[in-house]
Amino acid sequence: MLGAKSLWLKVTDMKTNDKKSELLELPHEQQLEAFKEMLKGGGLRKVPIQEIVNFSPMLQRWMDFTMEQTDAPDEFLAAGGLQLIASVLGNQAYIMFGSTRIYPHLWMVLVAPSGFFRKTTALNLTRRALASMKLPVDWADQPKKKNPNEDKDQAKKIPKRILRSGAELLAPDRFSIDAITEELQHRPAMLMIQSEFGAFLQEIDKTYNQGAKETLTDIYDSGMFVKFNKTIKRENGGEPIKIDNTALSIFSATTKHWLEEYVKLSDIGAGFIARFLFIPVHNKTRSHGWPKSRNEETYKAIKKDVAALRKAVEGEFDVSSVMHIYELWYFDLEKRSKSEDATSDLIGFDTRLSVYALKFAIIMHASKYADTKLTIDSMISGIQLAEYFRNKTIELFETTFLSKFDKNVRRIAAFIYRHDHGRNLRQLQQRAGSWRIRSAEFKEIMELLQNEGDVHFDMNEKASISAASSFLKGVIQK
Repeated sequence: MLGAKSLWLKVTDMKTNDKKSELLELPHEQQLEAFKEMLKGGGLRKVPIQEIVNFSPMLQRWMDFTMEQTDAPDEFLAAGGLQLIASVLGNQAYIMFGSTRIYPHLWMVLVAPSGFFRKTTALNLTRRALASMKLPVDWADQPKKKNPNEDKDQAKKIPKRILRSGAELLAPDRFSIDAITEELQHRPAMLMIQSEFGAFLQEIDKTYNQGAKETLTDIYDSGMFVKFNKTIKRENGGEPIKIDNTALSIFSATTKHWLEEYVKLSDIGAGFIARFLFIPVHNKTRSHGWPKSRNEETYKAIKKDVAALRKAVEGEFDVSSVMHIYELWYFDLEKRSKSEDATSDLIGFDTRLSVYALKFAIIMHASKYADTKLTIDSMISGIQLAEYFRNKTIELFETTFLSKFDKNVRRIAAFIYRHDHGRNLRQLQQRAGSWRIRSAEFKEIMELLQNEGDVHFDMNEKASISAASSFLKGVIQK
């Protein structure tokens, strides 16, 4: 009998996806041992994106097709392919996770400098493919026959729609929380493409979109939203607005500079930003002087195959054969989250990542096998994608949001040190405002400095740096 290490060498050569399939043939106990060795070796965390998506012939074909038309990075094109499949599956395919349905909807943001990285091109390739796709009309999409006993006013509230085109799976370009919740009543599964993530966040913060972040977060987590007030009671016949089983995907792009300047730390702490997968790219994979025109026959074939998933893959996934594999990875992730640098724990990202692994497993399995019996090789591919995006997202958090926060902590501590016993809290906040530090972030910084014993206030409520502060030991220079 092969030992665990020999099994691992036999089935985990990540240069060929066929090796993962061999895990399916092993007895249960040997599967567990082999997978434990995979976790121990860290191989799941080191697989290139191109190699992961090649597990799915459908995604591989999308990558080959789009790489000829643009020199956008492989990561951006892979993200577009994943979003395309996720949007077609919508809320028709799901995994029961306790009492919660996990749909394959994704929130992704491409991050790179403007210009040569073709972020908008990657977004548009996905948008155009979905918009021009013909969907198979299933009986479930057909409007119900009129019931003579049905209240006419009630029947008008949420009309049934026959989805014939992928364009009907695209959310309106102009964002408004009222408009999107209205649309979700009729189309609970949609893809929202926002060309500039910064503009999207600014739109969310406008007065008429008050509560948008909380609403979107609720929709992402539970697929449910209920809204009821006096205006709705009057306009909606006394009934609340209810949406359920939603699978709203978001696909956007931005620059690192914009994130550094405008993302609020409170957005991260509240969990809204931490629900996104960020894909930063610093170097291009290739460059095209003159890209090829698209092959129309190949384009039609890709769209036809992806659209067919809407009818072929429907209902609850059978996860009985993968639960033990997923649990081993989950416990390993939890252990790493506590023992590694505290970044992922600080932003609360790994708990969401564990759910993203299930979403990716749905997408990878559906696009390869077109059924709902989740296999171990598909689950491993989902985990590989989750690990890949974990590394990317944490890298961005560490080099943007968290480094910015750390910088602001040091600026305020240095200012207090230079004006020892000379500034009160209001004056400190005014100074922080001149550095464009928002009030919520300033409050968090002051709580941190006081809790760590670095800053205290005297009897006159003037701030001072403690003599034992780490900021006096080489951090702050006189």
